[in-house]
Amino acid sequence: GTLTAMPDDPNEVFVNGGTLGGSGDVVANVRLRTGLLDPGSDPLTIGTLTIERNLRAQSNATMRFELAGIAAGAQDHVNVLGSVVLDGTLQIRLLNGFMPLEGDMFTLLTAAGGITGNFAQLDLEPLPGNLDWTIDVQPDRVIARVVQGGPSCDEDLNGDGQVDVIDLSLLLNDFGASGAGLPGDIDGDGVVDLADLAMLLDAFGSSCP
Repeated sequence: GTLTAMPDDPNEVFVNGGTLGGSGDVVANVRLRTGLLDPGSDPLTIGTLTIERNLRAQSNATMRFELAGIAAGAQDHVNVLGSVVLDGTLQIRLLNGFMPLEGDMFTLLTAAGGITGNFAQLDLEPLPGNLDWTIDVQPDRVIARVVQGGPSCDEDLNGDGQVDVIDLSLLLNDFGASGAGLPGDIDGDGVVDLADLAMLLDAFGSSCP
């Protein structure tokens, strides 16, 4: 893969099919095209990567975060001093036998200039029992939380006890709309978007009590 400074803008680098990793500072704008953003010096090392300008992820990009515990310094972290545009895939991997508990939370990424967009796909380490991940994209940070899994029944939009193609159709009818009380706004953030679609697809085929 390649990490290339663009000749028309030496303050921007493109990651194409390679990996931008390690710990330390990147003094440039970073655009992930088909590459991987992986803090730490290798796939089994925790690290913090600071991007001193802006970060933009495109649809084929992947951001990987490794977690080895809940103590400070036991999780990968990306600190962006500018703004972030999210897209592509979020990966979470657990190291050294670490297994989080319900209620644990991990701040994966912070952005002083704010965050727009969302991850199109989630590739998250399976958790035991009925535990599951929830990914909270806030205005200036991305937080991973461990919660009790299974459908909340918010995904059962028509209330028939099944999360199925009818619910998917209802959500897609609302897709892109904003406002209060929209049936497709599963996460309650006022917008029917990819985050709501991901929640419904995670629960697809499940029954609600």
